[in-house]
Amino acid sequence: MKILLGGKYYDVEKEDLIKTMKTIEPNKNKTKYVVSMDDKKYPVKQIISRSLNIYKLFFTTIDAIRILEKLGFKIEWLGNEHKE
Repeated sequence: MKILLGGKYYDVEKEDLIKTMKTIEPNKNKTKYVVSMDDKKYPVKQIISRSLNIYKLFFTTIDAIRILEKLGFKIEWLGNEHKE
C-alpha cells in the first residue's frame, strides 16, 4: 500500500509492520492507542515510526491509526488506564 506522510510517499505492507513489531520492545511512554501482538501493546506511532524510519513528529496519531486500520490491524484505546 502506498501512503503519504510528511510530504513523502512510502510503500508499506502489513507483513513488514509485523516484522518490525517482532524486533522491538514497546515504548512505555504514555499512549492511548495501541496494537496488541504476542501479549505486548505497541503504540501506534512507534510501529509506523520504526517501520518507515520516520520521526514521530512528522505524522499524527490519527495518521498512524488510519494506516494501521487500512492494513487490517485492530486498534485498542487504552483511555486513561495507561499511567506509566
